[in-house]
Amino acid sequence: MHCPVCGHDCVTDARALLTELPGRFAPCPDCMGLVYDKQSPPPDIDTVEPCPSCGKRFIDEVFARIYRVMVAEGDLAGTEPLAAVGTPLVHPGSAMHRAPYLPPGSLVLLSRSVGERAAARLVAEVPEVRGVVRTGAATPGIKDTDAAPQVYTLLAGCDVRADIFHTRAGPIVVYKQQSALHIEFPRDRDPKILALEREIGRHRPRTFVDACSGAGTLGLAAIRAGVPHVIANDAWYAAAYWTAYNLQVNREFLGGPGVPGWAELFLSHRPQYIWGLAWVARRHLLPETAVSGGRSLRKATAACRIHCVPTEKPRPMRSAERYQSPGGGGDLLPRVPVQARKGADLP
Repeated sequence: MHCPVCGHDCVTDARALLTELPGRFAPCPDCMGLVYDKQSPPPDIDTVEPCPSCGKRFIDEVFARIYRVMVAEGDLAGTEPLAAVGTPLVHPGSAMHRAPYLPPGSLVLLSRSVGERAAARLVAEVPEVRGVVRTGAATPGIKDTDAAPQVYTLLAGCDVRADIFHTRAGPIVVYKQQSALHIEFPRDRDPKILALEREIGRHRPRTFVDACSGAGTLGLAAIRAGVPHVIANDAWYAAAYWTAYNLQVNREFLGGPGVPGWAELFLSHRPQYIWGLAWVARRHLLPETAVSGGRSLRKATAACRIHCVPTEKPRPMRSAERYQSPGGGGDLLPRVPVQARKGADLP
């Protein structure tokens, strides 16, 4: 699938990603690597190169290499502990019981200390690094509907990555642009998903509302649990966008290719401006309707109706304008006048 940030093929459908997962972070018999003390600077020894047999490298060796690049570029003094490099997010993220051996393109680095020169070198010189993001004090997203959205800065590479969450009906794959959305940590038994499944089993609801959807994890879990009508809502436009994207990624698990068909239309046409997959107009949610590029798209199937609603107030399009791709694929959301995108012509 086309990556909306870098334009390459770093996004795959759920089944393909899950097929690769069992051995993705496991070492081969020829792999080697040292375990470093994360609370001390790495020792002054050469780091191990990627394994010549499988191309993987132990995460501590990768971090030691990243540390040395950041010291060389002046982002670190060389006296900080190894943990000062930042937060490693692997692709795909899943519940792990041991430290991973990283294949190429499997690590997104989040760091407060990294600069642009070091970021460029890391993507060019450290094969495991997929993208480098400079973080800030605030969590990405919108904490208050009257506040401006907060985002981190993608300095180099691509920061689109996936997390894998397990449900009783099977796994779901959740992609996100990590500079625009908060971190999620997959577990063997996710408390939120367990609570969701327990309540669905107890009440058998016809409609499920994920009122702060993020990238769509709970909404997807509700669909897999058999809820026939799912509404995903988030004030942050990036969340609505990635919820839609993840419906397409997981389409095979959501009752067949017809369920998220309107999501495919929404994503493949790359409209000049993107509203989310449904719109709040005339002070109510349009029933059984998704809206994209000013067109009304009826429900894709009788099996499940899915809406995805960005609802930032008092200017609903402001969050869309603020969410733009920093990668080489060009802006996802070119700025155009708000009045050009009003929903006055909706049925």
